[in-house]
Amino acid sequence: MKIHLTVYGEFRKILGGKSFDLDLRNGTTMRELILGQGIPEKYLSYTMAIVNERKVSLDELLKEGDTVDVFQPVGGG
Repeated sequence: MKIHLTVYGEFRKILGGKSFDLDLRNGTTMRELILGQGIPEKYLSYTMAIVNERKVSLDELLKEGDTVDVFQPVGGG
């Protein structure tokens, strides 16, 4: 299945780019997508995933044509 992935912040440095068209196996989860792109597992606890403009869990199953955004929320005071 084909999806479109956009990453932000530190993830752009890790992946060497901003936007990717990917061909994944059916049944791929957000977690598998993130780890499969080379993002270290240590980042998962504070990674936010948006699929088709909707916040999802890392266990979300992806579907053909999904648009995925992955980033780390920024906080401050």
